Amino acid sequence: MYQYKKTAEAYQKAVNLDPNYAEAQYGLGWSFYHLDRFEDALEPLLIAINLKPNLGAAYFSLGETHAALRNLKNQLTNSRKRFT
Repeated sequence: MYQYKKTAEAYQKAVNLDPNYAEAQYGLGWSFYHLDRFEDALEPLLIAINLKPNLGAAYFSLGETHAALRNLKNQLTNSRKRFT
């Protein structure tokens, strides 16, 4: 987890320097995914896809992020059902 935190910080610096750097946006989003920051991962992944539509890894990562968010939402719904 520590490695992804450092990686996210580095990608954030790169994005701050050049917001149009698609690979840095992708790296930031994928780092957020690995830190279980799924909501935070969405925006940079979408930006990466918009900047570079042929960046296939960003599409995969976006799909994985959406799947993780659905699983999290389902887990919360199921947890609430157990306590009602």
